[in-house]
Amino acid sequence: MLYSTTIPTRITALKGDLYQYSNYYMRGLCLNVAFAAIHYKLVSHQTEAAPEGTWEDFTQESSMHGIRFMKRDVSIIRRIIWVMLILGSITYFSFAAHGFLDALIKRSVKTSLKVKTSRNLTFPVVTICSNNLLRSSILQDKELLYNEEEIETFKILLGDMYVFANAHPERSSYSYNWSSEFLTRVTNENASMVIQKFYDYAPPLEKMLVRCMCFQFNQKGDYISYSAGSSRGLRFTLNSMVDEYFIGPHAVSEGFAVALHGVNQQPLLSHLSYKCATGFQTEIMVTKQMISRVPPPADDGQSNCFDTKKVPNPLLLYPEYSISGCIVECKVWHILSRCQCQYFLQPRVEGERLCNIKELLLCAIPALIEFEVEPHVLSACKCNSTCEGEAYAVSLSSTKFPSDHYLQNLLPLGAKTDYIVRNYAAINIYYSQLSYESLEEKIAYTGNDAISNLGGTLGVCLGASLLTILEFLEFTLLKLITKATKVLKRRVNPMER
Repeated sequence: MLYSTTIPTRITALKGDLYQYSNYYMRGLCLNVAFAAIHYKLVSHQTEAAPEGTWEDFTQESSMHGIRFMKRDVSIIRRIIWVMLILGSITYFSFAAHGFLDALIKRSVKTSLKVKTSRNLTFPVVTICSNNLLRSSILQDKELLYNEEEIETFKILLGDMYVFANAHPERSSYSYNWSSEFLTRVTNENASMVIQKFYDYAPPLEKMLVRCMCFQFNQKGDYISYSAGSSRGLRFTLNSMVDEYFIGPHAVSEGFAVALHGVNQQPLLSHLSYKCATGFQTEIMVTKQMISRVPPPADDGQSNCFDTKKVPNPLLLYPEYSISGCIVECKVWHILSRCQCQYFLQPRVEGERLCNIKELLLCAIPALIEFEVEPHVLSACKCNSTCEGEAYAVSLSSTKFPSDHYLQNLLPLGAKTDYIVRNYAAINIYYSQLSYESLEEKIAYTGNDAISNLGGTLGVCLGASLLTILEFLEFTLLKLITKATKVLKRRVNPMER
């Protein structure tokens, strides 16, 4: 009984061993066949002169300069010299390749300037503001100011607002009971300075940066110039009403501020405007510029333009992004966060009240000055230029206005000669030529440039090319396959042990 149970068990174990050995043998046989096939395809088809692909054969057939002197049959001194030369060339090539790849990663940019002609050009948006904020005659109205003391107090307030960075402590106890609407009532009226139907073509700016006397011509960008020259532009004559000047932020000079900008840009009259004096005709000769920048990441991280095509508009007060709109909006939020009220000369924010005069003096004006003079405040806004935009280069010239001949045309308006000379200003805006400057940034170093430089440096240093590197890789691969095939052939079959 014991014999009958033991024999089948041994037979079963023997069958399992045979099955295991046969599987192992078949796997080894398949692996040998695979390597033999690869070896036959890659090694056996070599030339008869180099059936085994030796190092001497490779050095003799390679196109790399100097490598043929690294054979065994070359004298040791000569081999050492050529090894040092080749290693030096490889070292130089490595440094050069690092520089090429570094330039490729940094994505440096280059700027090209081209002058392109055009049959017509869209006229820029023209924003015009008077230097005078408040009308003196309205301020001295008895309904607004009751006595001379209040008039002088108001002058002191305005002086503090626009001259001193901080309010005088001894004046902070004054009783300022004027409402914010008072400031709106005393500002200039739009129709008072319109001459030659200027109002019909330049409606008042709704969201004025300076709520004194502002007009905006070509607000929607509908006007197009089909010819250049001083007689083919925008001409208008304005009355500055010098006798109405009162203390204000820009009342130190008589005349007007003119800003040229695109349709979707907000004018920064306090920073980027051209002054036109009374008693003169100012010629503003315009050259249009189209600017195209490379969006980030580019220029080793220095490119920080705002890509309006891919990034949504972060501004709340303006439907389209512009750097000027970003600055204005940032200024609005800065004063709101500091004073919990809004400066009356800025775009209105729905639901926010205007600062009264005491809040203007003690909080809003110091916050505004801080925004203007402290670099870190503006840098925190992160306002960047758009990657695609337009700008206008301007050349100014002026002549005395009006001439004796033209003065005869103005006298029928009812003004005297001295009044016209002192108060009137003529402005002429036109394109100098029907062409525009195209400033375009492009990636200075591309992948094709890197490949070309790498190939050129490799050829100069080693007389090699990309194919030479492939030859070396092929030689190395064939040697590895040959070694692996020999190792597999030397292995003993498990069934023979």
